[in-house]
Parts: sequence; C-alpha cells; structure tokens
Amino acid sequence: MALQGSGGAVAETDDEARHRVAKEDPPRRRAAVQHLTIPDDAELVRRMCAGDSWAEEALYRRYAKPLGNLAARILGDRDAALDVVQDTFVEAFESIEKLRQPERVGAWLRQITVHQVHRRLRRRTLRRRLGFVSREVGETIGSEGTDAGAELRLVAGALREVSSEARICWFLRVVEGQRIGEIAEACRCSESTVKRRLREAERRVAAHVADLEGTP
Repeated sequence: MALQGSGGAVAETDDEARHRVAKEDPPRRRAAVQHLTIPDDAELVRRMCAGDSWAEEALYRRYAKPLGNLAARILGDRDAALDVVQDTFVEAFESIEKLRQPERVGAWLRQITVHQVHRRLRRRTLRRRLGFVSREVGETIGSEGTDAGAELRLVAGALREVSSEARICWFLRVVEGQRIGEIAEACRCSESTVKRRLREAERRVAAHVADLEGTP
C-alpha cells in the first residue's frame, strides 16, 4: 500500500531509501550515507525534540506502512487508512515531547492509530444510522482474493454486529497476532477488558459462521 508523506510524495521505507541512494551518483551517495544509517527509535525521538526535521521523516518512513496496513485491515478501506496514518503522525509530532519512553515510540504510535480508527468506526456507525452511508464496513477487506482475504470477508458481516472496541481487539489478536498485553496497551484498557471484548467478537463470529453453514 503506497502511503503519502507529509509533502504529498509516496513514503518510502528505510530499505527503499537505501536502494534508491545506491543508484545515485557517488557524491550524492557519500553525502547521504550518514542519513542511511538510521538511528534507533529513541535517538530519532531525541532528534525530533531538538527540532530535527529529518528525524521526523525517518520515523514516518519507518512506521507509516505498518500502521497503514493495520488501519486498512480494521477499517476495510485503504483511503480511510491513509487518512488515519496522516492524522496519527500529526497528533504524534504535536505531542512527541510528552513521550516518556522514547524507545517505545512504535507502541505509542499504534495506540494513536487505534484511537483514530475507533473514532472513524464510531463516526461511520453514526452516519449509517442517520442514513448517510449505505456502504458496509469490510467491503474492501481481503480484496486481493487470497484465502486469508476470503476468510476476512466471511467474518466481516459478523464484526459489523459487535462494538467497535471488540472489532478492533479481534483484528489486533486474530489478524495482527498481537498478545493480550500488547492489545491492552494499544487500546488503553486492561487485559481483562481485552479478553471480554474478544469473547464478544468471537461469539458473534462463531454464530455468524454457524448461520452460514446452516444455510441451504
């Protein structure tokens, strides 16, 4: 999934940047080599707090695609996922100085992303109830036509019947493979709450699949 950077250009990953610079003229390659040895997360945050704009771009390249993929899987809408990523980084850059554990900036960005996704799911539900949206959540889930995509489309109908909080927890657990503790951190809730939400989603998915299997 191509994601746009802050200037409208397609964001590139660290590896893609290295590959691009490797093709450039030697003088440019030598000038850029210091930026291609990407610092760790904590160092990037430290540089950002000191006003280093390059560190902002480096952090964006590192996390934009994985965060975009996460948002797209839950929302089932890649365009909406792009908006989530942009909003996530705007919020993060505005409050980066408040981050107490710079080495955990990746987990912090996931928290913001999940919060942005939750807001969109609630707004989408409200708009549908008011009759402004007819398109159902999950239409574009698994649009690649893979077996995994088919399974996600199968449960999309069930997940429309659960709370947005339960839906997010289910995707983080089943699709992203995150541990309960990681989900609790991303959703800013207790582990017991995560387990309760997962049970809610799993019961609905199981009932939905049973209904489909019982259909002539």
